[in-house]
Amino acid sequence: MLGKAINQLQSVTDEADAKVTALATGQDVELHDVMLALEAESMAMSLATTVRNKAVDAYQEIFRMQF
Repeated sequence: MLGKAINQLQSVTDEADAKVTALATGQDVELHDVMLALEAESMAMSLATTVRNKAVDAYQEIFRMQF
């Protein structure tokens, strides 16, 4: 499940990179499509960071528990 999520995140990032590159090289790409792709990437990264932080917090909490 984690691997699938990472692959999806990579896919979103690759799509945004491709659209930015297309815009920078003068290819026929709509500016709003580029901006939407960048915003989707930003939101995906934010979600991934939040999930990672929650997982680290949970691990640290378990580590601090006394057995």
